Amino acid sequence: MKLATFIKENKSGQEISDKVIARAKEKGFVIDSENPDFVIFIGGDGTFLKCVHYYLDKLNTVKFIGINNGRVGFFFEYRESDIDTILDLIISGNYKETLYPLLKAKYANKTVYAVNEVRIENPFRTLISDISISGTYLENFRGNGLVISSAIGSSAYNKSLGGAIIHPNLPAMQLTEVAAISNNMYHSLGSPIVIGHGEVVTLKCNMEDVVIGYDNFTDVNKEANQIEVSISKRKAHVIHASNYSYFDKLNKTFIH
Repeated sequence: MKLATFIKENKSGQEISDKVIARAKEKGFVIDSENPDFVIFIGGDGTFLKCVHYYLDKLNTVKFIGINNGRVGFFFEYRESDIDTILDLIISGNYKETLYPLLKAKYANKTVYAVNEVRIENPFRTLISDISISGTYLENFRGNGLVISSAIGSSAYNKSLGGAIIHPNLPAMQLTEVAAISNNMYHSLGSPIVIGHGEVVTLKCNMEDVVIGYDNFTDVNKEANQIEVSISKRKAHVIHASNYSYFDKLNKTFIH
């Protein structure tokens, strides 16, 4: 089996990566960063997002598993002391695999993908955007921004905005408003809305001062006048221990 590591660029991450590679070679793995079967990402959740984007064109063939390098990590449950456990888990094949569909966003003849969310924000003045879902007009929004999150991304920025947490097994995305204006003249739905697979959310506005964000990337594209977001066919394959529980992870991340 072919293995690669993906690290946050710091000394401790490199040291853990070196240990992983050394032990993996001893156990018969081939180290291949270009076409791996498995990628062990080392860092925090931001490292995982960067890792998925790095291997975006190989998501059908690569599986991800993570080592938490001292931070709260939603996508993994292992630490440096578990290196042998991780490698033995891969060898045995006795793991639980979760598929996380990515979002696809299209604007100005450009297509990008996101694990957690796609967002539009205007840091200079009120964002005014028409919102349509699969061609049906929903509302004219005024406020600071709009966030469309995937099911797994619903526990990230979306949660801090008061959005619902969606179980990753559900093929859904969520549209959440950021600081909507609500008065006698302007008002919007004022509530997050969960949208099913196969639908397309279209946000149409003056993009001159709008920042388009997807995961930990941003883009200012003055040629765009709308952005279309849907659930992609691309999925990130993440492996966990066979006794992994999503609800236990929620408990440990947000409650304990």
